[in-house]
Amino acid sequence: MHGELQLPHLGNRKTVPYDQLYVDPPLEPQDVGFGQRSLPELLAMTQRLVVLGNPGAGKSTMATKLAYDVASEKCGFGSELVPFLVLLRNHATGFSSGGRTLIDYLKSSAADPHNIEPPPDAVEYLVTVGRAVVILDGLDELIDADLRRRVVKLVEGFASAYPMVTILVTARVVGYDDAPFGSRQFSHARVSDFDEERVVQYVQKWFALDEQSPSGQRQRLTESFLRESSSVPDLRRNPLLLSLLCGMYSSEGYIPQNMVEAYEHCALLLFRSWDNIRGIKGSPEFHTRIRGAVQYLAFEQLGGASNFGSNGVMTRRRVVASIATYLTAKHFEHDDAIHTAEEFLDFCTGRAWILSDVDVIHGEPAYGFTHRTFLEYFAAEYIVRTRGSFGELHSFLRDRIPGGRFHVVGQIVLQLFDRKTDDGADELIRMLVDHIPSGQPSDADVLAFACRALSHVMLSPLTVQIIVRKAILLEDRAPASRAGSAVGSVGRGGVTRTLLESAMDSVIRDRMPANARHIDSAVKAVLSEFDTSDGLPAYIARHIAHKDHVLEQA
Repeated sequence: MHGELQLPHLGNRKTVPYDQLYVDPPLEPQDVGFGQRSLPELLAMTQRLVVLGNPGAGKSTMATKLAYDVASEKCGFGSELVPFLVLLRNHATGFSSGGRTLIDYLKSSAADPHNIEPPPDAVEYLVTVGRAVVILDGLDELIDADLRRRVVKLVEGFASAYPMVTILVTARVVGYDDAPFGSRQFSHARVSDFDEERVVQYVQKWFALDEQSPSGQRQRLTESFLRESSSVPDLRRNPLLLSLLCGMYSSEGYIPQNMVEAYEHCALLLFRSWDNIRGIKGSPEFHTRIRGAVQYLAFEQLGGASNFGSNGVMTRRRVVASIATYLTAKHFEHDDAIHTAEEFLDFCTGRAWILSDVDVIHGEPAYGFTHRTFLEYFAAEYIVRTRGSFGELHSFLRDRIPGGRFHVVGQIVLQLFDRKTDDGADELIRMLVDHIPSGQPSDADVLAFACRALSHVMLSPLTVQIIVRKAILLEDRAPASRAGSAVGSVGRGGVTRTLLESAMDSVIRDRMPANARHIDSAVKAVLSEFDTSDGLPAYIARHIAHKDHVLEQA
């Protein structure tokens, strides 16, 4: 069932064998003494592994491919191993209710979607003797931090009870520190973006499969794409964005210049395809409201204004009611709104980039966006469209940044607002950090958010310097202990230190090229004022030296 990879073309459901398209992303272990390794090598060495990565880095594809490789004896683990792939968001309701063991979820994942009912005690036997490989994909998709902590404890208890079982967990970098696995049981690795060699390898494979182009032109397209996309190296290093860039270039000869522009163009292609498909019989008025309806649905799936940050899963009844509420507010008759919402849901379900049935809640199917990245993008569009002023957006961001659940959506909000308002992101960030230090626990969250903005929007030199200086000053004053794991920015000391170390790590690793010179200057100036033998200054100095960064001598 997991033996093929779905082509990432918009609206295309075609699948191909992994070896025709898949490219292994680089894995950087966070443990001392390990060089870059493949996933099977790391699991053979550590047995318990958490793989962290940015959105679109390929974590879920890696997890699914591992399940296939284990089942087909292609990963060198030996024979007679049985993989159990658990998509964590599909079981959010069960995790919230409690009362079940992880073995119960392994059995559920065998039954649905594989229609396999293991013999009595078979799963218990497999995990006891070490013949099971347990793959838990998408810890970050359990948005509530308390729920993630519950799942982490469940998995850690399972790992203690069955010491011979191999376990892989995938999660996003952002938010992981709120519910990390203990370093005594689990090692950590980070899936990095593609290097140039992997970009070329993926592009060659992608265009070789592109049925939209005549076979004689595919090599020329490959070469021209690689040449023209060299202007956006930060985009094409991300596997998801690279696949989208290939699709856009193949169909329209178009290369977006930033992440939001890429998602925006995908959205335009999506809605244009809806206009050309007669799958929805709704009125012409509805066709003009499709984008707004999707934006509103995404916003509501993430909890809406009152509970933003929920798990992004809604029952069919709630999805229909949500869309109908939006349409009624646009002067649709109630019955027409309900009927149109039902047709819309039926049309969307299972189509690329839209909705999938991911759970059953009290006997009713529940739905979530197929790709969380697009859920977040459409929700951000709705926020910017309905809260268009500096004051409204500042208030909305300020109230939701603490806790980390809003960071990814918030970064997209910044980018969208910056596109429509001159210096919009710079002004918003200045408003957010202006009150720091206030002595409130939220100071670290806000500064971490501001640090990560340096990877996504261009900020003024003064704003960059303010962010870096305040982050180091706040960290220097924090009383948190530095005891803890040796996993880089993962699980290090107290929450405040972990947040800021992780955020500064993001600044150094992932900063937007347009901000690089100003970041270098700011970090160098601030480090010169501090003792770099301890605290965050020491962490930054070590990280810079390790990466052979331009500030190595600072």
